Amino acid sequence: MRNLIVLFTLLLSLNLFAQNGLKKIDIDPNFNLANSPYGKLEMYYFKLPEIANSEYKFHFRYIKNSQVVDLFSNDSLSFQGKLLNYIIEKENDKPRNYVYQISNLDNNLATKIGKQIFEKKNLDIPTDRLIKNWSYNWFDCGNINLTFKVNNTLFNKNFTCLHNQNDSLEFVNELKKNDLEFNQTLQLEEQFESFKSKLEKGKSYSNGYWTMYKMTEEQIAGWEIGKPRREYLYSIKDTITNHLEKKLNELVKNVDKLHCYGDFEIVFSKKGQAKRINISEPIDKDDYECKKIIKKALRKIKFDFVDLKYDFTRTINFWDNKINVYDRTIY
Repeated sequence: MRNLIVLFTLLLSLNLFAQNGLKKIDIDPNFNLANSPYGKLEMYYFKLPEIANSEYKFHFRYIKNSQVVDLFSNDSLSFQGKLLNYIIEKENDKPRNYVYQISNLDNNLATKIGKQIFEKKNLDIPTDRLIKNWSYNWFDCGNINLTFKVNNTLFNKNFTCLHNQNDSLEFVNELKKNDLEFNQTLQLEEQFESFKSKLEKGKSYSNGYWTMYKMTEEQIAGWEIGKPRREYLYSIKDTITNHLEKKLNELVKNVDKLHCYGDFEIVFSKKGQAKRINISEPIDKDDYECKKIIKKALRKIKFDFVDLKYDFTRTINFWDNKINVYDRTIY
């Protein structure tokens, strides 16, 4: 009986997924993403066709973050298109599978973009490594990969951190305008939000640059119940943070000589007393010595000038020869 219930639950889950148009595929541990060229992931997991071998005379592929747009035509006058949205589903903070959806684009919009690619001579813009003074000194700002097939000729272009580039660089202003118009015409942000709204609740997801958790109905209800608490703590957020940072730096001497490398999460009671101190990823025994120093200093810090109604949490680290205090609370 128990096995039948599990099977029924699984079939129901799969059926709901099918109705939403979403599919899942397990992450292959043998697939080496780090050594794969742009576009290989999308072809490997989602079976997108190789542009070079496309059956169409004109084929354009746009890849940005967790979206892929394919436009194709045999006459360069009327285009069809498909949109792929995908995201990583995580379990215990580890990637488990890809959740994805492939849908058809409106033919009129696909044709509008397809014609613009040729009219604006997008093919003539060089890839980023050929643009003088292009900057690569950025983190987590994404890439845009464009692949064109025109008859039997293939063009592949990549633009790293396009929207962080200086507009004075050659081609940058034009690239930014093209990308904005492309996104607005096809409503790519709205399409991705619609895709996210269909994801299963009670799970964590990531696109490689950010991570989100989609709450269940019960968790949403609990979140609403906790709203007064969050609003009150937010109202005294900076007061507590600034006071704690100021006092710790006064009480802890010779910070520059301490070897404290971890992040220290301090949980305070509603009376302002430290209930516990957690170390995230302690490096060595020095971090435990630092914990003792923090604990000793906290005994001398009072929050009696604030009408504390709830317990609260702060995170501190030792950086740049001083103690820094952060509020990681999600309000």
